[in-house]
Formats: sequence, C-alpha cells, structure tokens
Amino acid sequence: MRAIEQRAAGVAKPVLTTQILPTIYEDAGSRIAELIGALKPVCLLMFGLAAEEPTVRLENVALNINDAEGCDNSGALRCGNPIAKDGPLALASTAPIAQWRDEIQNCGLSVRISHHAGTFVCNHIYYTALREIDQLGLNCEAAFIHLPNWAPEAPEIQMLSDAIVRLLND
Repeated sequence: MRAIEQRAAGVAKPVLTTQILPTIYEDAGSRIAELIGALKPVCLLMFGLAAEEPTVRLENVALNINDAEGCDNSGALRCGNPIAKDGPLALASTAPIAQWRDEIQNCGLSVRISHHAGTFVCNHIYYTALREIDQLGLNCEAAFIHLPNWAPEAPEIQMLSDAIVRLLND
C-alpha cells in the first residue's frame, strides 16, 4: 500500500487514504464500514495476502459467509456464519476487473480473476465493503486484490503500483 501511495503522490487525481485493517472479523468489518461512510470513496482498493498464490488475484465476488478452519487474530473461529443475516448470498465487484487484469498484465505481472475472495477475513471485509457501498448508494468502483507473498523490495510491487496509479487516473 505504501508503494502505491508513494507512486500516486502528485500523479493521481483522487485523494488517497490508506489503512491497515486487523485480521479480526468484527474489527476489520466495522472499520471498513466506518471508512466508507466517512470518506464516500469513488474507488476502493482492498488488498490481502494469498501467500500460497504465485499470481496477483482480482476477486470477482464476495460471499456472505465466514467459514474458516483457523481463527482470526482475536481467536474467533467462524464456521458457516453469514456476515449479514439479511444480505444476499454474494456481491460482485463494482470495478471493471477485466480491464484491471489487462492493465496489470500489460505491466508484465501474472494476474488472474478469481471467482471469490475465500471465506476468511479478506472476504468478510470485501462483502462488508460492497454491502456498505450498496446501502449508501455510492457510485464506487470497489475491488479486492490478493497479492502473493512478495518481499518488500520486490520489483513486482513497483510494477503493480504503477499499474494501479494508471488505473486511478483513467
């Protein structure tokens, strides 16, 4: 996130705000909803780590379920719990992710569109964000991007940052 913020300084049209959310269902969900309500973003990029994944993954859908084998960082275990009892089963990205995929590929990075963001905290944040955007009636391109476990100095970070800055300026 810092790399994107640095690359966009003085270049990107929108004002950028970055936040690191905790890997805790309730805290992260509350915080993303609070940020959306306060900032009313026109573009929302959320990032998570997919350490086992060799490529950048653009998540197409967020599922209305928390269902993980492991606990979040507070020790909470969620097995088959809906995120929003009255919410739809799934919510789709509001961003043109096929276009984003193409732009990221043009930078030389391996990227793919994934059918959903899993069922752990990343998905919880994504679903909560998409639902909040919908409930507030915002015209906001929102997407969740899972990243490989790149080293902080990896050239891929710079390449992805450049692609995202170009997308933000379109």
